[in-house]
This record gives sequence, structure tokens and C-alpha cells, in this order.
Amino acid sequence: MPKRTRVRAKFKPDYRGFHKFATSDQMLEPLYQAAHDIRLIAAATSPRSNGPGPHYADQYKVDTRPQNLVIGRFARRIVTIVNESPKAAPNEFDNKRSKGGHYLAKAGARIGDYRGVKPGD
Repeated sequence: MPKRTRVRAKFKPDYRGFHKFATSDQMLEPLYQAAHDIRLIAAATSPRSNGPGPHYADQYKVDTRPQNLVIGRFARRIVTIVNESPKAAPNEFDNKRSKGGHYLAKAGARIGDYRGVKPGD
């Protein structure tokens, strides 16, 4: 029987290469697609008033300016989704008068690898 040899491998992360990738223009296409998907889900699940518009649900917008977010030493390319309605903060977040619906957060949780596992997935 041949003698077994033990192989040791050391992983050395390429931080510089990943930084170039994470901040590159190549990241913009999937980010834009995810942002538009989130905007559509948030608009479909947000409340609508009975009166004439503009409705809160129709005021979600994707900020198309490419931006970088830096946390510590690490930078990532990001795209943001905003709602410029004066009702955005009370509808999204809790306050003393109402419980926030967190519509944008819930829509974001349904997109990408970090979404919750649901039956039938």
C-alpha cells in the first residue's frame, strides 16, 4: 500500500484584486438590475392613498449615479433607492404615532443571495 502524503494549502486572499472588482463598472449592471427589482417590489407593496396622487408608492426612484461605500479599509460599488415623499420616513420607520411598514427593507430582503429561504424555492 502506498504511503499517504498530507498536502497543505495556504489561501492568500487577493484584497487588491477584489477591491478593483468590487469598485469596477462591471458591478453596475447587476446592481442596477437588483435596484430596479427592489423598486418595483417596494412600489407594489407600499400603501396607496384613496385620493389623487402623487402616491407614496409611486415615488420610489433608483439613484443612477454610481457611488462607492467605504467601510473600514473595504470599498464597494453601490446604487441607492430613494423615496422623496414627505411620508417616506413615517411609512418606512417606526415613530411614536405609527408602526413603520419597512417596505423598502422588505423588498430588499427578497432580492439576491441573502433573501430568506421560503417553501417552494
